[in-house]
Amino acid sequence: VLSWRYGMNVPQLAEYLKNHKVSFEIIEEQGHFSALDSGNNAQAKTKDMVKTLMLWVDGNMSMMLLPSNMHIDFEQFAHAVEAKVVRMASENEFHMCFPETELGAQPAIGNLFELPVYIAKPLSRHKSIIFNGGNHHDLVKMHWSDFKALVNPIIVNQGFNKKMNSSYTGKTIISHFH
Repeated sequence: VLSWRYGMNVPQLAEYLKNHKVSFEIIEEQGHFSALDSGNNAQAKTKDMVKTLMLWVDGNMSMMLLPSNMHIDFEQFAHAVEAKVVRMASENEFHMCFPETELGAQPAIGNLFELPVYIAKPLSRHKSIIFNGGNHHDLVKMHWSDFKALVNPIIVNQGFNKKMNSSYTGKTIISHFH
Protein backbone atom coordinates (compact mmCIF):
# COMPACT_ATOMS: atom_id res chain seq x y z
CA VAL A 1 0.00 0.00 0.00
CA LEU A 2 1.30 3.41 -0.91
CA SER A 3 1.29 5.92 1.89
CA TRP A 4 -1.41 8.54 1.44
CA ARG A 5 1.21 11.17 2.18
CA TYR A 6 2.87 10.63 -1.20
CA GLY A 7 -0.10 10.75 -3.53
CA MET A 8 -0.26 9.04 -6.89
CA ASN A 9 -0.29 9.98 -10.54
CA VAL A 10 -1.95 8.15 -13.44
CA PRO A 11 1.03 5.95 -14.43
CA GLN A 12 1.43 4.85 -10.79
CA LEU A 13 -2.28 4.04 -10.60
CA ALA A 14 -2.14 2.04 -13.83
CA GLU A 15 0.90 0.14 -12.55
CA TYR A 16 -0.87 -0.61 -9.27
CA LEU A 17 -3.93 -1.97 -11.11
CA LYS A 18 -1.76 -4.08 -13.43
CA ASN A 19 0.18 -5.50 -10.47
CA HIS A 20 -3.14 -6.55 -8.92
CA LYS A 21 -4.23 -8.14 -12.21
CA VAL A 22 -7.21 -5.81 -12.54
CA SER A 23 -8.68 -5.14 -15.98
CA PHE A 24 -9.12 -1.43 -16.58
CA GLU A 25 -9.36 1.10 -19.35
CA ILE A 26 -7.98 4.65 -19.40
CA ILE A 27 -10.39 7.05 -21.09
CA GLU A 28 -8.82 10.31 -22.20
CA GLU A 29 -11.02 13.34 -21.58
CA GLN A 30 -10.97 17.00 -22.51
CA GLY A 31 -10.35 18.48 -19.05
CA HIS A 32 -13.83 18.53 -17.49
CA PHE A 33 -13.98 19.60 -13.89
CA SER A 34 -16.99 17.73 -12.53
CA ALA A 35 -17.93 14.08 -12.44
CA LEU A 36 -21.19 14.81 -14.25
CA ASP A 37 -19.38 16.75 -17.01
CA SER A 38 -16.90 13.90 -17.41
CA GLY A 39 -19.65 11.30 -17.48
CA ASN A 40 -21.62 13.28 -20.04
CA ASN A 41 -18.62 13.62 -22.32
CA ALA A 42 -16.78 10.34 -21.74
CA GLN A 43 -17.11 7.27 -23.89
CA ALA A 44 -19.30 5.85 -21.16
CA LYS A 45 -22.62 6.12 -19.40
CA THR A 46 -23.10 8.96 -16.92
CA LYS A 47 -24.60 6.55 -14.41
CA ASP A 48 -21.25 4.72 -14.19
CA MET A 49 -19.28 7.93 -13.43
CA VAL A 50 -18.26 8.18 -9.79
CA LYS A 51 -18.16 11.43 -7.86
CA THR A 52 -15.57 11.26 -5.07
CA LEU A 53 -16.30 13.33 -1.97
CA MET A 54 -13.73 13.78 0.76
CA LEU A 55 -15.26 13.76 4.23
CA TRP A 56 -14.28 13.79 7.85
CA VAL A 57 -16.21 10.98 9.56
CA ASP A 58 -15.75 11.13 13.33
CA GLY A 59 -12.37 12.79 12.83
CA ASN A 60 -11.11 10.38 10.13
CA MET A 61 -10.50 11.48 6.55
CA SER A 62 -12.68 9.26 4.34
CA MET A 63 -13.91 8.93 0.77
CA MET A 64 -17.56 8.77 -0.20
CA LEU A 65 -18.29 7.59 -3.73
CA LEU A 66 -21.59 8.54 -5.34
CA PRO A 67 -23.06 8.28 -8.83
CA SER A 68 -22.30 11.58 -10.57
CA ASN A 69 -25.97 12.58 -10.62
CA MET A 70 -26.46 12.19 -6.85
CA HIS A 71 -25.70 14.36 -3.85
CA ILE A 72 -24.91 13.49 -0.27
CA ASP A 73 -27.41 13.97 2.51
CA PHE A 74 -25.07 14.44 5.45
CA GLU A 75 -27.61 13.73 8.18
CA GLN A 76 -28.76 10.46 6.57
CA PHE A 77 -25.16 9.47 5.82
CA ALA A 78 -24.11 10.06 9.45
CA HIS A 79 -27.04 7.93 10.58
CA ALA A 80 -26.22 5.16 8.06
CA VAL A 81 -22.59 4.86 9.19
CA GLU A 82 -23.39 5.49 12.87
CA ALA A 83 -21.09 8.51 12.98
CA LYS A 84 -21.33 11.28 15.52
CA VAL A 85 -19.79 13.97 13.32
CA VAL A 86 -19.56 14.15 9.53
CA ARG A 87 -18.33 17.11 7.55
CA MET A 88 -16.98 17.88 4.11
CA ALA A 89 -13.18 18.13 4.04
CA SER A 90 -11.83 21.41 2.72
CA GLU A 91 -9.74 21.38 -0.45
CA ASN A 92 -6.65 22.26 1.61
CA GLU A 93 -7.28 19.34 3.97
CA PHE A 94 -7.70 16.66 1.35
CA HIS A 95 -5.25 17.96 -1.24
CA MET A 96 -2.43 17.28 1.22
CA CYS A 97 -3.40 13.59 0.98
CA PHE A 98 -3.02 13.59 -2.83
CA PRO A 99 -0.18 15.99 -3.68
CA GLU A 100 0.56 14.39 -7.07
CA THR A 101 -3.04 14.62 -8.27
CA GLU A 102 -4.93 17.59 -9.61
CA LEU A 103 -7.23 19.19 -7.07
CA GLY A 104 -10.57 17.35 -7.10
CA ALA A 105 -9.34 14.52 -9.35
CA GLN A 106 -8.20 12.03 -6.71
CA PRO A 107 -8.71 8.39 -7.74
CA ALA A 108 -11.47 6.47 -5.97
CA ILE A 109 -9.02 3.81 -4.75
CA GLY A 110 -8.95 5.19 -1.20
CA ASN A 111 -7.32 2.14 0.36
CA LEU A 112 -4.15 3.11 -1.51
CA PHE A 113 -4.04 6.17 0.69
CA GLU A 114 -5.07 4.34 3.86
CA LEU A 115 -8.53 5.93 3.72
CA PRO A 116 -11.83 4.18 4.37
CA VAL A 117 -14.04 4.18 1.28
CA TYR A 118 -17.81 4.44 1.53
CA ILE A 119 -19.83 3.83 -1.62
CA ALA A 120 -23.49 4.49 -2.40
CA LYS A 121 -25.35 1.22 -2.91
CA PRO A 122 -26.61 2.13 -6.41
CA LEU A 123 -23.01 1.96 -7.68
CA SER A 124 -22.74 -1.63 -6.45
CA ARG A 125 -25.40 -2.61 -8.98
CA HIS A 126 -23.39 -1.39 -11.95
CA LYS A 127 -21.36 -3.62 -14.21
CA SER A 128 -18.53 -1.08 -14.25
CA ILE A 129 -17.55 2.22 -12.68
CA ILE A 130 -15.58 5.18 -13.97
CA PHE A 131 -13.54 7.55 -11.83
CA ASN A 132 -10.86 10.23 -12.13
CA GLY A 133 -7.36 8.89 -12.62
CA GLY A 134 -5.57 11.67 -10.76
CA ASN A 135 -6.14 14.48 -13.24
CA HIS A 136 -9.02 16.11 -15.09
CA HIS A 137 -8.34 14.45 -18.45
CA ASP A 138 -7.86 10.75 -17.65
CA LEU A 139 -10.66 8.54 -16.38
CA VAL A 140 -10.31 4.95 -15.22
CA LYS A 141 -13.01 2.43 -16.09
CA MET A 142 -13.07 -0.94 -14.35
CA HIS A 143 -15.52 -3.71 -13.53
CA TRP A 144 -17.43 -3.25 -10.30
CA SER A 145 -16.42 -6.75 -9.14
CA ASP A 146 -12.72 -5.89 -9.56
CA PHE A 147 -13.16 -2.55 -7.79
CA LYS A 148 -15.00 -4.23 -4.91
CA ALA A 149 -12.30 -6.91 -4.51
CA LEU A 150 -9.47 -4.36 -4.67
CA VAL A 151 -10.91 -1.58 -2.50
CA ASN A 152 -13.31 -3.46 -0.20
CA PRO A 153 -15.58 -0.40 0.12
CA ILE A 154 -18.22 0.02 2.80
CA ILE A 155 -21.56 -0.06 0.96
CA VAL A 156 -23.97 2.55 2.30
CA ASN A 157 -27.72 2.12 1.83
CA GLN A 158 -28.73 5.71 2.54
CA GLY A 159 -27.29 9.18 2.75
CA PHE A 160 -27.59 10.28 -0.87
CA ASN A 161 -30.28 11.51 -3.21
CA LYS A 162 -30.84 12.68 -6.78
CA LYS A 163 -32.02 16.14 -5.80
CA MET A 164 -29.92 19.00 -7.07
CA ASN A 165 -29.81 20.52 -3.58
CA SER A 166 -28.21 18.41 -0.88
CA SER A 167 -28.82 18.90 2.80
CA TYR A 168 -25.30 20.27 3.19
CA THR A 169 -25.42 23.80 4.54
CA GLY A 170 -21.73 24.29 5.19
CA LYS A 171 -22.12 23.19 8.79
CA THR A 172 -20.90 20.12 10.58
CA ILE A 173 -23.58 17.47 10.95
CA ILE A 174 -23.81 15.87 14.36
CA SER A 175 -25.88 12.70 14.38
CA HIS A 176 -27.88 11.20 17.19
CA PHE A 177 -25.52 8.25 17.67
CA HIS A 178 -23.41 8.40 20.81
